[in-house]
Amino acid sequence: MVDIIFHIGLPKTATTTLQEQVFPLHNGFVGVSKRGECLSENGKRGMAYELLTRAVFQGAKGQRDRVKELVTELESLHKRIKGDSSAPLLFSVEGVSRNWAGLSGYPVGEGLRRADEKTPRGLPPVIDFLKDFDKVWGSGRVRVLFTIRSQPLWLASLYSQLSGRIYGASQRNFEEQMLSAAAEGNSYLHWSSWVDEIKQVVGSDHLCVLPIEEIGTLEYWKRLSEFVEFQGKSAEELMACSGNIQNKRNKGSAAWEIRPWKPRYLSYRVKTTTSLSTFPWVRNTGIHLAKRMDKFVDPFISLFDRRVRGQRIELTDEIRGRISDHVAASNRKLAGELGKDLGALGYPV
Repeated sequence: MVDIIFHIGLPKTATTTLQEQVFPLHNGFVGVSKRGECLSENGKRGMAYELLTRAVFQGAKGQRDRVKELVTELESLHKRIKGDSSAPLLFSVEGVSRNWAGLSGYPVGEGLRRADEKTPRGLPPVIDFLKDFDKVWGSGRVRVLFTIRSQPLWLASLYSQLSGRIYGASQRNFEEQMLSAAAEGNSYLHWSSWVDEIKQVVGSDHLCVLPIEEIGTLEYWKRLSEFVEFQGKSAEELMACSGNIQNKRNKGSAAWEIRPWKPRYLSYRVKTTTSLSTFPWVRNTGIHLAKRMDKFVDPFISLFDRRVRGQRIELTDEIRGRISDHVAASNRKLAGELGKDLGALGYPV
């Protein structure tokens, strides 16, 4: 019997630090690093990653069969990875927290999507995936690690990271997208809704919610160590391995830099329009060729963007207030469920 732990994100919650410095110390780590390395398979984005992406994002039709393929691969992978065979598998891929496979599946979007275009409105399909996976996985229990962050700061940090592929990224565009994310009926930012749905699938005992704001405390690392079951590593050692976590684009408590525009137009289009069921070598070859052509195509595409790009964005009191009003009730509910004073951690309550 072997459990599996899905770390489903969110991005910008120290996921890079966890994936590249902490999780590799775990005997059952399967996850993918920020550079695209599948650290348990000694290669770029292994088959387990591809199968997970297909199972989450290709829709309800045929999903059960795709989940079964993933289960077979994970069971095989468990036999091949190093370490104690009783260690749970740890699969960390924060990209499954998007609403669709395209790179614009977050509340603030990249690619060529403008602020007035489609914005994710509900919870992502990874919730439905977990329901199907739990029914098929017969090797043990399914557990979920969910890392969160105060919504206003999370959105601003995410926008900054994705700004290199946002047409006309600027303070105005940022504010438009933030207001769209906080529109009535958009439940994506309600972390308590995520928690409620996940609990219905795996149960309260098999869900661990970690706010990034506590990452500098030993309590954070104790909870992580106990839930993920690090063997031979104390919470103090894990905390030391995490190093000094910094956001290089954060220019202060309320300001972030805008990255130079690098839309990678062709490779972005190939990734988001070709089916994940396409023969992997065909799709990967297409992406590789598109990347090589992007350096010639991107300057031409930029001629059509007449809007002025900004240098930085600022999380103004007005925008922070709109986001806060949208999520405060949800955060109060989550605080009660977690037994934490989220307001003291900077969450709108």
